[in-house]
Amino acid sequence: RAVLLRSARAAKLGARAGRIFKLVMCYSLLIRGPEGDGKPRFEAKVLAQRLTTSIATRVAMLTIFLVAFVPLLDLPIFPRQDRSLELWARNLEEVFAAENTTKLSA
Repeated sequence: RAVLLRSARAAKLGARAGRIFKLVMCYSLLIRGPEGDGKPRFEAKVLAQRLTTSIATRVAMLTIFLVAFVPLLDLPIFPRQDRSLELWARNLEEVFAAENTTKLSA
């Protein structure tokens, strides 16, 4: 579960970085304006789109990998028998016995 939470945080951080990157690109476009010839700007725009798509795809695949496969690494150390119900019953019994001894002694 902790791995899933870390993966979600990483995905949120990646999304936030993407939004900041878009904001910076829009800001630089507003500051510079549409000056210069169109061809180099168009090539740069295509390159930026390809780069953004490539990075987004890799981040998505990494997130899927972390969510799906990293918990499988914990399987060898996972307990084979779940004794939580027995432990809960034992703790309940001890608390009940402790309360009864204090009530009887008082």
